[in-house]
Amino acid sequence: MLRINLLGLCLLVATAMLAAAEDHSEGQFKASLSGYNEVPSIASPGSGQVTLSVSSDQKSLSVTLNFAQLAGVAQSAGLYFGLPATMGGLIAPICGGTKATCPTTAAGTVTVTLAATDIAAIMAQGLTAGDIASVIHAIANGAVYVNVLTSKFANGEIRGQLGRGFGLGQGVGGGRGN
Repeated sequence: MLRINLLGLCLLVATAMLAAAEDHSEGQFKASLSGYNEVPSIASPGSGQVTLSVSSDQKSLSVTLNFAQLAGVAQSAGLYFGLPATMGGLIAPICGGTKATCPTTAAGTVTVTLAATDIAAIMAQGLTAGDIASVIHAIANGAVYVNVLTSKFANGEIRGQLGRGFGLGQGVGGGRGN
C-alpha cells in the first residue's frame, strides 16, 4: 500500500513538473528601464517602460517603448541579447539605426513591429540573421534587455531586462514565466 501511494505521489509530482515546464514564449513581456541597470550603472534621472508582445503565430514582436527625463537625446534604442549585468549584441533596433528616428525630446514613445527581417546576426552569441524563434526563446528565458542610447550616454542611459512583469529593475524571475 505504501509503495502504491509513493508511486502515485511520484506521478503527481512529475505531472506538475511537466505542466510548469510549458512553453512560456507566447504572451506579453515587460521591462522597467533605469540607469542603475546599465553596465556599469549610471546616475540618470531617466526612466522608461517597455511592453513587448509576441504574435500568436510567433512571426513578429510588437514593441512599445516609453521613456522620460532622459539626460541626453535618444540616439537609438534596441533589443540586446544578454542576461542582467552583462553586455550583449544588438538583436534589433526599436528606433534609430535602420528604424525611424527616436523622439528628440527628454520624453517620448515609440511603437514598432519587428519581424524576422529585423533580426541581426550576432555570430559571437550564436544568433543567425532572421532567427526570430531563437529571439522569442531568449526573451522567454530572460536573456533579452532593452537599452536606450543617448547623446550623453553613448553606451546606454537606461536599460531594463524583459520579463513577464514589472520587477525591481531586472524583471522578477528573469522572465521565466512569472
